[in-house]
Amino acid sequence: MDVLSIANDVFLVLGIVCMILAFRAFYVYALSRNDLLFVIGLAMANIGISVFCGYIQNIHLVTWNTQWAWYVGTIIGALFLVLGSFMRTPQQLVITKNWLIGLSLLYVVQILFTPILPQFSGPAVPVTLNIIRSVIPLIGFVRYLLLFSGKGTRFTLFMSLGFLLIGAGFGVLTPAIIDSTLAIYLVIGYSLRIVGYSLLLTAYSIG
Repeated sequence: MDVLSIANDVFLVLGIVCMILAFRAFYVYALSRNDLLFVIGLAMANIGISVFCGYIQNIHLVTWNTQWAWYVGTIIGALFLVLGSFMRTPQQLVITKNWLIGLSLLYVVQILFTPILPQFSGPAVPVTLNIIRSVIPLIGFVRYLLLFSGKGTRFTLFMSLGFLLIGAGFGVLTPAIIDSTLAIYLVIGYSLRIVGYSLLLTAYSIG
């Protein structure tokens, strides 16, 4: 089995893990009615769907440019994972939840238009989109690192490490976006994100 096949397998596992975490968050939300868990669940669902969109192109199941759906979905998901962690009042969480629902619906529309979306003419656009989705979780990392330096709780430690690994996981993909032969970076990046997302859910479970 070559490295690219391994990367695609790990990519599929990443999508499955994201959906499992989404279902877990929705399940706990149904019991607690905590809007933060709804935000986490829907954000993870967007990320999971985006991964599956990218996966079907990677294995050449479709010829469409599903990378648009992959980047947009992960950017929305990462953004609201970070935003959700900043919200402290019920009113703020409701506003965040409503915005996420609205953007998720627009994301579904974007997926439906995938067959007519243009292919990337070069690495500039995907690299830019990848940098954006790398920076977003790193903002969450900095925030929780500062909180950990003050409080030193397991929750802030897990959150900071989780966001760090997610941001690094996105960033590591950059060489492979520029040069498709560097598939080993895909394996590393996907693996880092699997651990990162799992750490976030662990943090919320113990928090």
